[in-house]
Amino acid sequence: MSDPPAFRQRILDRCREAFGEPARNLSRDDHWAFKPHPYMVPINVMVNSSTERPAIWVFDPYDGADPATPISIKNVDDIEEAIHGIRDRVQLAAMIPRHDGSDGTGGHANRAP
Repeated sequence: MSDPPAFRQRILDRCREAFGEPARNLSRDDHWAFKPHPYMVPINVMVNSSTERPAIWVFDPYDGADPATPISIKNVDDIEEAIHGIRDRVQLAAMIPRHDGSDGTGGHANRAP
């Protein structure tokens, strides 16, 4: 990673390709919010603005063990692994039983980014 600003831009470009445009930009931190189901709280994802230590933060209210997870991005493989992990989290959350009695899979598993 010889050019930290270029690498951070590569992370942002790949996240935009995978997830679409961010919901908002907070002080140079790009933010996405993924609702596993329309009535569920979103899983929030943020790419930090650091060029020296880029990370993707995942704020997952459905992860009882670690609801705020920083994913350090050191190379291109880390970007792809993070994107796949985020998609998996959203799909798993979509399967959580809801108060309406459904098992959460009723066609909503494809709401993942």
